[in-house]
Amino acid sequence: MKENKTKKSNKKKTANKNVTKKTVKVENKKEIKKVEKKQDNKKEVVKVEKIEKKEKNNEIMPVTNNEMVKLVKIVLLITAIFLIFYGITILVTDNRKEEQTPTDVTIQYDEILLSSLLEQPNSEYYVLVTKEDDDYTGVYSVYTSKYQSKENKLRLYTANLSNGFNSSYEAEESNTNTTKIEELKLKDSTLLKISNKKIVAAYEGSTKIIEHLKSISK
Repeated sequence: MKENKTKKSNKKKTANKNVTKKTVKVENKKEIKKVEKKQDNKKEVVKVEKIEKKEKNNEIMPVTNNEMVKLVKIVLLITAIFLIFYGITILVTDNRKEEQTPTDVTIQYDEILLSSLLEQPNSEYYVLVTKEDDDYTGVYSVYTSKYQSKENKLRLYTANLSNGFNSSYEAEESNTNTTKIEELKLKDSTLLKISNKKIVAAYEGSTKIIEHLKSISK
């Protein structure tokens, strides 16, 4: 009887052990499933995030492309405007050069020293000798400009009596009736006419200078 009881108790213990093992296995399987579910959920979350990133990138790309297209258009437009204005500027300057006449050229006068008064290459010419304190130099300039615009005119030179190199020719009494340059003396502003290396006419003082310039500039 005792043996039977012990056998039964042993059977119960083994049965209990088997039950506990089964429950442990079941719990382990549940835990494994839970873990697998968690991993699956994580994978799905990662997949969803990747999909969302792709969608965001796909949405951003067209915007950046549009901006690049706009930028290129603006650059091309600015370049075209610059080229148009540059072409217009070149055309205008070329037309001005073609339409320019000899009268548009600034008149320049050759200033000489009185020591070379009779040595100029022309056979006949004028020399306007002025002083710095002469108040009529502006008037002389107006008439000489008119004279220089004429055709078939004599060459007109200028000389400044107040120049240090010409100071030896300034005196209190004028002497223009000479063939020797060292004997030339001038008191005031004077317009001299030279022909064949000789002084053939002298217009001394502002009144006579202006009168003669008027007559030759008509």
